[in-house]
Amino acid sequence: MVSARPFSVSPCLILLSILGCAGSSQYRAQSPADEVTPSDVTIVYGKPHRVADRLGYVVGLPERMLTVHPSVNNHEFSEKTREQLLTYLRKQNITDVYVRVNQYNPAGEWQRLRENTRIAPGWKYTVGLLPLTAYTLIPGRIFGGDMYNPFTNSLYINSDIPSIALHEAAYAKDVRSRKRPGTYAAVNEIPFVAVWRHLNGIHDVIEYAKSEHDWETERETYRVVYPMIGIHMASGGTHAVLGNEPLEGIFFTPLLPIGGALAGHAVGKMTIARRLRELAQHPGDQSEDATIQLTSQLKD
Repeated sequence: MVSARPFSVSPCLILLSILGCAGSSQYRAQSPADEVTPSDVTIVYGKPHRVADRLGYVVGLPERMLTVHPSVNNHEFSEKTREQLLTYLRKQNITDVYVRVNQYNPAGEWQRLRENTRIAPGWKYTVGLLPLTAYTLIPGRIFGGDMYNPFTNSLYINSDIPSIALHEAAYAKDVRSRKRPGTYAAVNEIPFVAVWRHLNGIHDVIEYAKSEHDWETERETYRVVYPMIGIHMASGGTHAVLGNEPLEGIFFTPLLPIGGALAGHAVGKMTIARRLRELAQHPGDQSEDATIQLTSQLKD
């Protein structure tokens, strides 16, 4: 058991280091003609429930500790996160995604599985049953987790962090870019192979933030999403069975997610330091507010 930690840290460090240094062509800005009206986006919220909300907050404590961020799995959704998610979805012209915020609705998700024509029935009613069953048996309303389910075309949000929401929304964009979206989604349900889509997503968010001159979101990706990806990589062996990232080893093989989180934090901090040096040399690449934040961080 003790040997699990170094085993998990090394691959995570290698992959995250590649991620932090490599460029990306994944992000593609849509032309104004491709943008759609705001009313196309549907966001539904779970109703307040004292017991469920308190239990969910307690259960989310391990991942908040591993990512060192109070808004991970806090089951909230601020106006800031909402607007950033909506802006991204509109600019990518993928506003048919159904966003569920802290909501548990298995019946609604089974209906969306049937109605989703983007994925072939052969994939929907085989591999597609895995994440849907996990959603039903391990409710995010309690256990947390943020994810896009391509088989139901639904985005589940339980954290109040824009970069996490954008990272999962980027998967929706990624699926749509594939000639065979069902095959791509099915392959990404395989343990460890899912790292493929996570790396694509994180590249997309970073390049999107750069294009928007949004240092805050870019930095948040390095600071929070990198550790979460490290947790996912280190705990990938349980993903296909549990289908819920906060449970991926945190309660079963604790050393794996701890090692992955440490690797993510290390690479994230190094990447932030490198990017701060780059941005200091080109302050015009950021907005006025971002420039002020950069100046403050460089002084620190």
